[in-house]
Amino acid sequence: MSDNVDHVRDQLNTINYLAEANQREDALQKINNLVNKFENQYHVQEKPVQETNNGNPLEN
Repeated sequence: MSDNVDHVRDQLNTINYLAEANQREDALQKINNLVNKFENQYHVQEKPVQETNNGNPLEN
């Protein structure tokens, strides 16, 4: 009987772990979707940072 209980407990723990991982993945996807919507709405683009000397490009 104890082996069955341990087996069921292990299965429930595994199911719980997978459910939590799924929720985290869903939450991350929702966050990424919101970020994408924001970037598209406000035309946010990553631009490389250019070092300047008082606003003048540095000479290389």
